Amino acid sequence: MRLQNRRFIASLLALSVVVLFLTAACSGPAGATGAKGTAGAAGAAGASGATGATGAAGAAGAVLGLGASIVLAPAGGAASGQPVTLASSNSQPNVVIFGSGFPAGEFLSTYMDYQGVTVFLIRRDGDQFPSADGTFQTEMKPSTAGKRFTPVPGLYTITVVSESGARASAPVLITEATE
Repeated sequence: MRLQNRRFIASLLALSVVVLFLTAACSGPAGATGAKGTAGAAGAAGASGATGATGAAGAAGAVLGLGASIVLAPAGGAASGQPVTLASSNSQPNVVIFGSGFPAGEFLSTYMDYQGVTVFLIRRDGDQFPSADGTFQTEMKPSTAGKRFTPVPGLYTITVVSESGARASAPVLITEATE
């Protein structure tokens, strides 16, 4: 058995020497890089694909009435200097609102602001909705007339807002009542 071990070890040693010589024989300096070849001719263009189907039309966007505007006048009058001036008294200030550029047929909310207080206005007379060309004329008064809201002299803002968000505002100056 000892003899077989020696043969195995001798064979392994001989094989290792042969592999070492082969490894040494394969190593050497790298050769020079060859010249670059010429580019080939361009290929023919492919055929055009078929035209795709036309997509469905999108829904029309909402008209916001950009450019909406209002002008105010004292009730009973058709014209006024701006800002419109109303006298403060026990009777609430009624104002005529002339509007343009609003979406036709939309509901309008109207309110007056003064120093953080918002008072909604109600329609007394005139148009309830803008016409087909976006205009309206209506007389308004504060909704709490004669109850909780008594305007004090100062500068107020009257704002009109449509259902879709078109809005316009104008100042109104309330002065001391003259006897």
